Amino acid sequence: MKRVSVVGLGYVGLTFSACLASKGFEVYGVKVYEKKRRLIAEGRSPIYEDGLDDLLRKAGSNGLLKVTDDFREAIINSEITFP
Repeated sequence: MKRVSVVGLGYVGLTFSACLASKGFEVYGVKVYEKKRRLIAEGRSPIYEDGLDDLLRKAGSNGLLKVTDDFREAIINSEITFP
């Protein structure tokens, strides 16, 4: 299992997603709010957690973290989904 989707990229979901991506998992993160999706896609966290911006930048540049508002896309392209 290497493809995971995480629904909700708040404090827990975003941190979890970034950590999974740092371990080589392909992560589809679902976030409804466009502004926050854009920040995350740029490697900038909308919340503060030490080191999270670095993890997001690495995950984005490696193509391991994809941020979407499309639940269906995320679920179809993953082997397991965390709500």
